[in-house]
Amino acid sequence: RWHEVCLLSKTYKSDIIILNEVGKVEIGFVETCFAAHNVYYQAGENSHGGVLIMIRNNLRAARVKFNTPNVCAIDLMIGQPLRIVAVYAPASKTWNWDSLSPLISRNCVFIGDFNIDLEKDGGKADELYMWMDNHALGPVLPDSSTSLRSDRTIDFAIATALDLALQTHKGSTTSDHKPLV
Repeated sequence: RWHEVCLLSKTYKSDIIILNEVGKVEIGFVETCFAAHNVYYQAGENSHGGVLIMIRNNLRAARVKFNTPNVCAIDLMIGQPLRIVAVYAPASKTWNWDSLSPLISRNCVFIGDFNIDLEKDGGKADELYMWMDNHALGPVLPDSSTSLRSDRTIDFAIATALDLALQTHKGSTTSDHKPLV
């Protein structure tokens, strides 16, 4: 869906672009299409897995060494560093929430497809809430559901005490998820 990613990027003039479920990515192609961005990629565990973070070149960023499938982390150097972690958490993931704990910093945000609706998924949601509570993290939910196959909000952010708001893109998409802005 690269044409759609390009269109959304131009529409919103995005400095930071996070993509989930990207599959196997040809980094050279992405770097050509998004020449104004540095590209950070982490492969996934299945054919749809993989996450990508693209940061506009004029922003200083450094990749955080962390070799877990479907999890990519960067430190954005803007005053106080901000850690941004892209997460794709399919039901078949081989890691657990505690595996992500080393990535937590004073200013951090985990964003992506968690495949858990915090209001509707009972025990799975409780596990994620427990991890958040243990690390002084809180959810940041968008203004509407994110799944186009159901009335569920499975794409959101988890953050330290940051001033952050998320909205779903109101236009059409070829994805089964509404893009977050």
